[in-house]
Amino acid sequence: MGSVGRTESAVKTEKNGGPGNLYSWPTDHNDGVLLLDTKSAKSFVDKTAGAGKWWYYAVFVYNTNTGWSLIAQTAIDVWCAACDNPNLAHDKPLSGSTVDATVTYGRGNGAVDGQRESGPSTTNGAKLKKYNYKIGFVVDLKKVRKIRQIIAWQSSGYTHFGMNYCQLWGSTQPNSGWRSHGNKEMYKDYPGGLGYIWNLDIDVRYVRLSCSQNIGYYYGFGELEVYESAQHGNPVLTTEPGSKATEAKVSWKNSGGTELVTVRRTSVNGGAGRDSYPPHHEKGTEVYRGTGTSFTDVDLTEGGWYYYSAFAYKKGTGWSLINTDACDAVQAGSSNQNYARGSFVLSNMGRSLTYGEPHQLCNGNLDQGPASAAWSRMQFGWRPSGTKAWVKIDLGKERSIVRFKNRNKSLHWQHRRLRIYTSNTGSGWNRIGDWNMPYGSSKNPSNTVVEKTFGRRTARYLYIVYWQAPGNYYYGAGEFELFGK
Repeated sequence: MGSVGRTESAVKTEKNGGPGNLYSWPTDHNDGVLLLDTKSAKSFVDKTAGAGKWWYYAVFVYNTNTGWSLIAQTAIDVWCAACDNPNLAHDKPLSGSTVDATVTYGRGNGAVDGQRESGPSTTNGAKLKKYNYKIGFVVDLKKVRKIRQIIAWQSSGYTHFGMNYCQLWGSTQPNSGWRSHGNKEMYKDYPGGLGYIWNLDIDVRYVRLSCSQNIGYYYGFGELEVYESAQHGNPVLTTEPGSKATEAKVSWKNSGGTELVTVRRTSVNGGAGRDSYPPHHEKGTEVYRGTGTSFTDVDLTEGGWYYYSAFAYKKGTGWSLINTDACDAVQAGSSNQNYARGSFVLSNMGRSLTYGEPHQLCNGNLDQGPASAAWSRMQFGWRPSGTKAWVKIDLGKERSIVRFKNRNKSLHWQHRRLRIYTSNTGSGWNRIGDWNMPYGSSKNPSNTVVEKTFGRRTARYLYIVYWQAPGNYYYGAGEFELFGK
């Protein structure tokens, strides 16, 4: 780290290790570990930094007339020692956060603190909308770097703290020369809170993000990550019940250049959530680490649901990200598994969501699922052509299916008709039928289950279309289950 201009000065450079927050850096010249005390040096090599950890550095300048300098953004930096493809935005100086004035959860600098599940957020969504405010900030990477991938993450721990769109800019100058790299729609129900990935080839020092159109009640953002190399490609994972009721078969296909794979697992009792799948290579229980492509997980509980994620490593690019192709769920000992359970779900009800999330449609939450207060919007023209409210389910692989069970949401979140389309490719949809849905009453709102058998077919994707709400209330969908017999 270079020193600050000085007169008759001595320089102390100090470091701290640990997770990122506002106090990770030495706060004054007496804090942290003294690494250098000099009047002339402008750089040095820290040979004491432990590999694989983030280290926080600060420079303080002394002048006989003014004393020691204070901590300043221009005099701090952070680096991960001997890390493969580290996040260059991690705890870099952040400025101009629009949320700080109204924040109630999280912090402005939380957008780059290495904690994907948190970040800047506010309950004052009405004020942000009224004055056309957006969640926005600028990150200083400290020098111009070649950037090939930037990732935005949704707030993971809060149901209603998310954004629909984020626009990205980059520049080599702090206040000018901004170049837009697109206003992108964020994923709202992706495992781990992954919002969007920009694959780029740019030279920048400053990165600016501006996010708008909150998902639910509040405004929020998770984490911004910036990389010199794109993250390594993910495996494609599949699970099946094992030959014994306490086993599961787990297999995967690796992307090119994979040197190591870890498979992580969580067990789920009752309803699952968006983050039931282990969100990265250090979360969940590690059940496999090696260079193979399959294994049998043993000592499971018969009838229990298990959610698996696979992550691949390659030197120079690091670990792969969470990806739906690398996730799958299985019920131990099941001879007729619900194929929809744990599947990736998209819904047009997510656009104006106030209660529930689309992923809950297939996660054992019998009285939950995608729901929307925008009843008037759900009446008109959505995909496929001419439909109303819809959800799209990705089963992860082609499955032989023959029967479904659908539960309406409780009283004011119901529909009276549903239609199902199937596809093996995500296009060329084949309509397999329309069905009436039972309508619950205030005395028995949960008596709303329809179970139907249809002609056997093979499909990976389903479109389920809902319409005919019982009144001017809301649109919603409860649990959807899909079986092979």
